[in-house]
Formats: sequence, C-alpha cells, structure tokens
Amino acid sequence: MEQESASIGAFRREIRSRIERTRARIDILSADAISSRTRATLLPAIEACDRIFIALIAFEHAVLSGETSHSARRTVRVVTTTLHRMAREAPRPEPRPERLHRQQRVLARIAEQDSDLFGKGAHVCAQAVQELITAWQTLSTPSTQPARPDKIRHTPPCCRPPRAGITTRRPTMRFRAGGLCHFSQTGPALRLLGNDGRSGCHAAQRDNNSPPHH
Repeated sequence: MEQESASIGAFRREIRSRIERTRARIDILSADAISSRTRATLLPAIEACDRIFIALIAFEHAVLSGETSHSARRTVRVVTTTLHRMAREAPRPEPRPERLHRQQRVLARIAEQDSDLFGKGAHVCAQAVQELITAWQTLSTPSTQPARPDKIRHTPPCCRPPRAGITTRRPTMRFRAGGLCHFSQTGPALRLLGNDGRSGCHAAQRDNNSPPHH
C-alpha cells in the first residue's frame, strides 16, 4: 500500500511538473501573430487543466479513503471524457469550443445535484471548462478594428471650386502665400496643394523646375 501511494505521488508530481513546464513554454510564444495566437489557444487550456487536476487530486483522496458511490464514479468518467475532448481540440488551428458545451452542462448539472466532494469538484471543472470555452470563442470572433479615415481624394482641377487667394489662368494657376507661384495645370503640383500654401509652393517648384516669381 505504501509503495502504491508513493507511486501515485510520483505520478502526481510528474503531471504537475509537466503542467508547469508547458505553461513556461507557452508564455514565451508572443513574438509574432502566429505564435501569439498559439499562446492564446493553448494557455487557457493549460489553465483549465491545472484547475481540473486539482479536482482530480481531491477525487483520488476520496477514492483511496473508501468506497465511492455510483454518482461519484460517473462524475470521474465525465471529467475524463471532458479532458479527452479538450486534448483533441487544443492542437487544432481553430479550436471548436462548441464541442465542449455538452460536457460543461453535464458537469454543471452534477454540481447542482451533488453536494459532496465530487459535486464540488464537478463545479470546479465546470467553471474551468466554461472559461476555456469563452477564451476559444474570443479567438474565433473577428476583432473589431477602429475605423480608419479614408485616404484624401483630391478633386481634379477642372472640378475644383475657386478658393480665396487663387486666380485661375491658362496655362498657370497662381496663389498668394508669401509671394506668387506658378503651377502647371497638368502637372502633379496641383495634387500637392494642402492647407500650407508655402509647402505646396515648394513642392510645385520641385516638380515643375520653375522658379518662384515675386
């Protein structure tokens, strides 16, 4: 009996060690979008398994202490099935949280019906599974990006209303911003006009290679 208990204790410590090692490795996955998504998928699963593992330790002590009821054995089977389903979904590129809904409902129902240690353990497991479902649903929901202002579309010169300080002539346009500058109607300088007349003037001079006229 002592040897069996020692073996169970060693097995339990190994599981705990694996959980901690896995958590540490997942924590470093945040360098890029792909690894960050992997982290967001696996870390909630590890946290849920950690909480379920605590409940299983309590179940183990109860089983070793004496006989267990039919409902207790059923609870253990439900938890085991839940862990298997979690293990199948976690490695998927797109986990399917809906595959865990039934297990979560069964565990929650057991927690409502049984007030013993197994019922309390079922409650812990149901909460852990629900949090995992919520985390995976967030992954499958497109994030809402803030609306970006559309790029400024400049009106063609022929359709642009006259502005104060601008006199339209052919083949040039003039505007006063610390002096008169000439702009070709067909050149790119018209598209560079902004609120700052001086900067537009300088840009136009670079494009048309025409010196300013004072």
